[in-house]
Amino acid sequence: MMRLALFLSLAVAGCASEPAKPTPAATTYRDAVLADAPIAYYEFTDGAADSTGRHPASFRGGVTPGQPSAHAALGKAVLLDGTDGRLHIPAHADFRAIGAGAVTLELWFCTRSGSRGDLVNYKFEEGARDFGVFSCLGGENEVTTYENQGNSASAGGVAINAWHHVAFVRESTGAVTLYVDGASRDTGTGTMSWDYESDILVGCNHVAGDVDRITFPFDGWVDEVAIYRSALSKERVAAHFAAAGGEAASPVAARPAVPASSDTFMRPPVLDADGFERLDSLDHFRFQLGHKDAEPARTFRIEGDAIVCRGAPAGYMVTRRSYGRFTLRFDWRYKRPAGLDDDAKFGGNSGYLLFITAPNALGIWPRSIEVQGMNRDAGHVLPIPRGVKCTWTVDEETRKKSIKPVGDWNSMEIAARETITISINGAKVATITECELKEGPIGFQSEGAEIHWRGIRVRVER
Repeated sequence: MMRLALFLSLAVAGCASEPAKPTPAATTYRDAVLADAPIAYYEFTDGAADSTGRHPASFRGGVTPGQPSAHAALGKAVLLDGTDGRLHIPAHADFRAIGAGAVTLELWFCTRSGSRGDLVNYKFEEGARDFGVFSCLGGENEVTTYENQGNSASAGGVAINAWHHVAFVRESTGAVTLYVDGASRDTGTGTMSWDYESDILVGCNHVAGDVDRITFPFDGWVDEVAIYRSALSKERVAAHFAAAGGEAASPVAARPAVPASSDTFMRPPVLDADGFERLDSLDHFRFQLGHKDAEPARTFRIEGDAIVCRGAPAGYMVTRRSYGRFTLRFDWRYKRPAGLDDDAKFGGNSGYLLFITAPNALGIWPRSIEVQGMNRDAGHVLPIPRGVKCTWTVDEETRKKSIKPVGDWNSMEIAARETITISINGAKVATITECELKEGPIGFQSEGAEIHWRGIRVRVER
């Protein structure tokens, strides 16, 4: 008995003195990702292939593969052109099975635009079934995650023209953590279930129900997109970041600012019999576009008696003259998509920027007061940024009744005096009072959908 006890004590002592065998360390970034069993993983070293072999995707639109990535350890990246370039991942039960449970989505990205570009979108319809990861949603240097009609987490200080590692992690409890460059930056609550069949887009958003109608295209580089049906721990997120080199990459060549057009259009305006100046040619406008190599002629063109804006890249055309007290009138219509059977689902977007006083106050958008031009929300009011002081009221019932079907021409009048009144098709739908902005140029937004304007005219009021 004593011999048995002695033997057991020596055995225990021997086990205690033997060091525990460490978990084998990942030798590459790829090893680190695959060790956590992603359900889809796009390295972009072999086109749009999924390294797990389960979810082959495809490149669509303006995509340039074989680009330098954040670090040599990551191989090659893809460049998305900010117009229609994207990775299209077909719907699959693997994604639907995530439901409201644990999920992680990570990638590397570098944006060269300070305006909104959507990194990932998984959406069946607007609202309660809409998940996304956005670049520059609230302004330059920001990354935001969105679920079910609200932002779940957001981080600032994420510089444009530089590479960053981002991981969205949602626990089975719904707790959300947003990691940037290996560190936790914000927390929130996730409320959306993935329990529906829909494609996943990397590099843009889309109009609900039609993944080929692109909105908010991303302008920049993307790499190492991975989706997990589990919540990675903070240690594992840090391990992935460390496997690529453990630091954010040095900035890439900075995106040059869009040069301002020279203000040579300073001759006295030609007025019609009612005192209005007709702004029916592009010569009356300057252009501010967020895309690095944007050519205004590719976004704005004359077609018949209308100015046509194709909606990409994001930005605006802005009057060369400044206005304080004025009356602005114009007609607008959106290009109606084939097969649209419910106007409420049409996400066509634009807007009218009053009293522009400073550029890039909210990404590409200037400090101003926006009269909403999104077809279903036309006539609403939005200060840019939200800290701009003004008071407004909207007659919602009249506003909804006044808007014609998508594809039909509508008319708008904005009359700026002490009170600003907004009318659609002859009916007053909103008023703005106590506005701190008093004078500035007027902008017409390019924001994700083809829109036509005709009969733009403005009269200075005394």
